[in-house]
Amino acid sequence: MAVVQISRIQIRRGQANQGTGLPQLASGEMAWAIDAQELYIGNGSVSEGAPAVGVTKILTTNDLSAQGNLLGSLQYIYKTNDTTIITGTDVNHPISRTLQDRLDDRVSTIEFGSVGDGSTDDTTALQRAINELFLNSNNKASAQTAAGTSVRSTLEIPAGVYKTTSPLYIPSYATLRGAGVDKTIIYYNPTSTITGSTQANYCNITTIAATALMVGASITGTNIPDGSIVTAVTPGVSLTINNNNPLQSATLTATGSSFTIILSQPAIQFVNDTSTLGHPSTISSTLYTNQPRHIHIDGITVETATGQNICMQLDAVRSSLFENISLKGNWTVPANPSTNSIGILMQSFGSLATCETNTFTNLTFDGFYYGVYSDNDIINNTFENSYFTNCQQAIALGLNADGLSAGQQFGPRETIVDNCKFYLIQWQAIVMMLGTGNTVSNSQFINVGSNGAGAIGAEYPEIYFAKTGNTTKSVYSDRSATLSVSNLTTPYIPEVSGNGVYQSFGTHEIILQEKPSPVLAFRLPCPVDQLGATNGIITYCIEYFYTSTLLNSYSRGGTITLIADTNRKNIQLSDEFDFAGTDPSDTTCLKLDFSANFLDQTGNAYTGAGGQIVSSIAVDYSNSLSSDLGYLNYSYISNFRNNS
Repeated sequence: MAVVQISRIQIRRGQANQGTGLPQLASGEMAWAIDAQELYIGNGSVSEGAPAVGVTKILTTNDLSAQGNLLGSLQYIYKTNDTTIITGTDVNHPISRTLQDRLDDRVSTIEFGSVGDGSTDDTTALQRAINELFLNSNNKASAQTAAGTSVRSTLEIPAGVYKTTSPLYIPSYATLRGAGVDKTIIYYNPTSTITGSTQANYCNITTIAATALMVGASITGTNIPDGSIVTAVTPGVSLTINNNNPLQSATLTATGSSFTIILSQPAIQFVNDTSTLGHPSTISSTLYTNQPRHIHIDGITVETATGQNICMQLDAVRSSLFENISLKGNWTVPANPSTNSIGILMQSFGSLATCETNTFTNLTFDGFYYGVYSDNDIINNTFENSYFTNCQQAIALGLNADGLSAGQQFGPRETIVDNCKFYLIQWQAIVMMLGTGNTVSNSQFINVGSNGAGAIGAEYPEIYFAKTGNTTKSVYSDRSATLSVSNLTTPYIPEVSGNGVYQSFGTHEIILQEKPSPVLAFRLPCPVDQLGATNGIITYCIEYFYTSTLLNSYSRGGTITLIADTNRKNIQLSDEFDFAGTDPSDTTCLKLDFSANFLDQTGNAYTGAGGQIVSSIAVDYSNSLSSDLGYLNYSYISNFRNNS
């Protein structure tokens, strides 16, 4: 280094963002920007050897701290050391951007203050991240502009347990991706203890802790009746409980008393485009043009701690994807029979906007009164590759719809339930009280509809369609193997009932022997209503194939058509068959004969005697071929109609 001149160090100071800004510094002269906390040095003149006249910023500790942004100065070029990749117009002009921009390509909730340690309340941090990315007032993700499209990014939630105490509100075009099921866990516990005072037999509790979110919350405390809820709130002043019956309200006269509040709101609620920061929408403001849409949730667990809350409330959500999600409700039987314990609640606002064209894939529902519930006219929703367990009812659609109100006229339509497993469901796994065009296929039902007692204790149909126009196919149940030829003293409640079509799963095989008088070959279920009471008409089309094992063996295949009217106690059977074997006189083929009759609830022949109830159908056979022994394989399709 050639030393040109040794000078006394001179330092200027001032504000970088005032007046004309940073001045031109002399060669080697330093300047300190007081307001920006930045240090500069003059370049010197070109005649002295400087590449250009100007000033150079000197990095300080401040630049490396939270107040500085060194990453905004560093440039990033993709594969800058790989000359085989050209990012710009040519190898000498690559595309560059700041390292800060490159790191911002991916965003995590940690950047917004989430902790995920299971004890810190992460509600505010998670909502802040969702709001800033998708509800930002400067650039909403729902805006139908290029700028709106540009912010439709992915919010990552790293592995951890994120405790929340009030709902998370998620708008259109939000994409939330966790680290995976039981890796990223949203643990929702909206339980809090408040203090307040009340008078005897008075329905108001004075408490400064009262908030609007408490409307609908359950409340417990000394002398407060079981099942009490908050019906009205004056924020910061008081709350009212069970005001329709003041004498059943709080009876404690005291100050500083403790009350336990469990909010009724869901862990996650999807909101429409009228939502703004801190002001989530209500479903009554929803239209087709602003309803929540194009949402993607992937790789998380949502757990509600109370057994009284909804995991995900879909308020008129359409065209969205939910995958690789575990929903846990902590609902138990019968300790906490809260019907508000729901995995997914699907709602609509009249006929203007409904839940439609959504896909739910690889979901687990564990511990709910209802796994999926809706009383509205939802349409074209698909549930696939999912598992339901420990629920009262797994999928309940149109259960309490009145069939008249706007949004409750048509029920679920074009719902697809495919490749799902239902295990330990107390009542029906699937019940649809309205709606047509719904299909259940390739699914398994184990220990369903028996209050946990297994197939031998069946009380309810596993699937119930109240209206015609719905179907099942390739549905496996543990009932047929358990109840068709054994456990005859147990009622055989059908796998599927109401109004619809059912096809048995696979082929059943039984052994037939020489039997001069009719004996049971197998039994079939009668149609029943939703609660398992025999009611209706059913037809069976039974395809069978019989192979004799005698030395002069023969085969016989055919179709048994059976129709049974359980209300009028009428039953009719016909049999059309083909015969293959030696039978010159056409007598051998007639030695195997089928007939049918009703059985009562204890497996005995129904005679109409007092106390008997038609419960199932016996398909009997007689075989007068001497010493015959063979195998009967059969399957069937049933078409049933409930008369209620």
